[in-house]
Amino acid sequence: MRLPWVITKGVGFLPLFMLISHFLLRFCGKPYTLAPIITRQWLWYLGPLVMLFAISLWFLPMLWLVDQSQNPLYEVYRDNILFKQTVTRYANSWHHIKPFWYYVSSVIPVFWLPLSLALPWLIKPWWKAIKQVDARIILPLAWIVLVIVFFSMSAGKRGVYVLPALPMLALITAPYFTQLIKSKVLINLVWATVALLSVAFFVFVLAGLTEVNFAAQLSDKYNVVPWLFFLIVGGAGLLSCLLRLKGNKWQSWPIFITVVWVAYSTLGYELLNEAKTPKNIYRVASKFIEPNAEVALVDFSEQFILFSPYRTTHFGYHTDHQQQLTAAWAWQKVRPKGYVIINFELVTDCYDTNKVIHLGFAHRVDWVLLNHASRLENCTQGSESLPEYKYGY
Repeated sequence: MRLPWVITKGVGFLPLFMLISHFLLRFCGKPYTLAPIITRQWLWYLGPLVMLFAISLWFLPMLWLVDQSQNPLYEVYRDNILFKQTVTRYANSWHHIKPFWYYVSSVIPVFWLPLSLALPWLIKPWWKAIKQVDARIILPLAWIVLVIVFFSMSAGKRGVYVLPALPMLALITAPYFTQLIKSKVLINLVWATVALLSVAFFVFVLAGLTEVNFAAQLSDKYNVVPWLFFLIVGGAGLLSCLLRLKGNKWQSWPIFITVVWVAYSTLGYELLNEAKTPKNIYRVASKFIEPNAEVALVDFSEQFILFSPYRTTHFGYHTDHQQQLTAAWAWQKVRPKGYVIINFELVTDCYDTNKVIHLGFAHRVDWVLLNHASRLENCTQGSESLPEYKYGY
């Protein structure tokens, strides 16, 4: 479901901002003095056509398939991906709610390193390029600003939304690289950042090995032991700082970030597999559930079906959470050996919260197992008659 959403936003809205930047500049009557990128103006109008063509590769086949299937479930998918995952997600977000300045204060300074450190040194050359009407700088810079402003206007924000702006920032920083590395203040700042991050990783390693409370809680919450990963990254960072202590200090960053990405894409992904999938949830659940048991899911992500080793039932992915719970309560009534996996926060008076079995965290949710012993005889919400969707039967 994510792919079409990325296509409609990434291929749709974002290239459109470059075209807007171009027309704004032309509207102001400013000819490109240093970079006549396209002399034949009609070529700019091909941009929207290319954009629409890219979107149509998914959009048109999807509409045709939904129309031919006459399946109401396909229609729900169409409406969800076209409206909820785009219009509603932007205009009336239901999660990842952040303030307007979130990208500027929390994303760009940290996740755009080390370019974010160089921004104060780039203002002067960028301003010179703007006064000279250099389109090589103006168009990408305007595009970056439009992307940040556009996504900042939505209440729901995630760092990945503005990530496409980072390559553009690198593009308009590259011409001034030689100038930047001549600044001792900036170079020392980059070196100090690597040193500080590396020391922080080592502190986490020591805290984890000595079972300091905050480190132990982090490990238990996500069911991971990241100390080896932190040790490799922290060690590489400190080594790079020592190697470049009397040389080109800025080179400590390429060494450090290379090790970070290699470690993250190997050992780090193994750790993420435990924290970002329900594997650990089912591993704990297997201690309480028989191999041939039935499991009902309430308010779950699709991964809980993909990873489930049990016969699985749910009551509609988009059904109201309370209706799902009461339907699961009724489902379990005729299946004494059936189990319900649910977010602990959604457990109501249909179950005894003191008898739930905690399975751990996944997707920032405290998952619990409800067996027949935790089920109350009466549910004040009343039972719900909902369609049952089954897998593995």
